[in-house]
Amino acid sequence: MKKLAKLQIVCINQPNGCPEIIGYEALEKHEIECGYKLKQCSGCHSTVLEKELAKHEDN
Repeated sequence: MKKLAKLQIVCINQPNGCPEIIGYEALEKHEIECGYKLKQCSGCHSTVLEKELAKHEDN
C-alpha cells in the first residue's frame, strides 16, 4: 500500500489539456472534479471542455 500512496498518475484528461499529475489517493476525486472532461452541449450537441461549458451554453 505504501507504493500506491507514492504513485503519481497523469490525469486521464491530459489529452484535453489537463496538466495535473495526481497522487493515487486523490485520483478519483480529481477525475470527478477535473474541468478538462469532455461534455456535450445540450443545445448544439458540440463537445466542449467541462470548464468552458457554461460559457459555451451562454453564447
